[in-house]
Amino acid sequence: MKKFLIVLVLLGAVFFFTNPTLEDFEGFVQKELTKKLDENGEAETAIGEMLEKSVANAAAGLAKNLTERKDYFICSTYTLDLGNETYSYLGLGTIFIPLQAEQPTEWLE
Repeated sequence: MKKFLIVLVLLGAVFFFTNPTLEDFEGFVQKELTKKLDENGEAETAIGEMLEKSVANAAAGLAKNLTERKDYFICSTYTLDLGNETYSYLGLGTIFIPLQAEQPTEWLE
């Protein structure tokens, strides 16, 4: 029983210290948007590639302003309100888990 409690406390400490911030969520959105833009077609020129990165950076910055974070010490929830649609994520450690079927990058398709 002591070993179980020690493991539980250590696991809780790891999740506490790796609880993602709003800036981590912004990076996640930027990475997902860049990935989605790449799936829709490779930029054929250096200018096209630079434009893709600029769009992803601007959208990630906008997403940060539209996101509400609730901190639960060992994890956080992020609610991205895009006006007519809302997307929710659970941030645990260094990953973000969508709490709904649709992703906020589906509008790029």
